[in-house]
Amino acid sequence: MIMRCYTRKGGSKFGASPIPALHFPPVAENLCSVVCNWRQISSLLEHGDDNTRLAGLAFMFSASILLQILACAIYNNWWPMLSALMYVLVPMPCLFFGGGSTQFLMSRDGGGWIDAAKFLTGASAVGSIAIPIILKHAHMIETGAMLIELVSFFIFICTVLCFHQANLDDDW
Repeated sequence: MIMRCYTRKGGSKFGASPIPALHFPPVAENLCSVVCNWRQISSLLEHGDDNTRLAGLAFMFSASILLQILACAIYNNWWPMLSALMYVLVPMPCLFFGGGSTQFLMSRDGGGWIDAAKFLTGASAVGSIAIPIILKHAHMIETGAMLIELVSFFIFICTVLCFHQANLDDDW
C-alpha cells in the first residue's frame, strides 16, 4: 500500500482533479510495524532455537544497513555512507589480533597486541558515532540523516552484542 499526498489543480472548488505530489514508499509502514513488534523479536532472540536466533541477528543487521542506506537516499546526500567504512573496521582488530574471537575484549589480559586490538576496536566504534556528528557540524548532512545514522549504529551495536552473547553461550 502506497500512501499518497494530493494537491489541487486549477481555481475551481469542486472540479479540481487531484495530482499526485508526493509518494511515500511502503518502507515507512514496514518500519512502524517493526518497531511495534520489537518486543516479540527480542523474545524470539532470548527463547528461540538456534535458527530463530540467527534469523533475528540477520534481521537486526539488515535493518541497520537499511537505515544506513535510507539516511543517504532520503536526503539525496551520500556523505553519511562514510560511517559504513567504520562498520567494516570495527571487527578487523578481533580478526587480526584476537583470532576471530571476541572473548579477549572482555578480559583483563594485557599485552601489546591485545591492547592494540582493544584500542583499535574502541577507536573505530567511537568513529562510527563521531563521523555523522562531525558531518552535521560541518553542514554536509541534515539533522535527520545524522539521527538515522545514530539509530543505525545503535542497532548495529545491539547486533554485535547479541552475537557476542551468543558466542559465549554453550548452546551455540
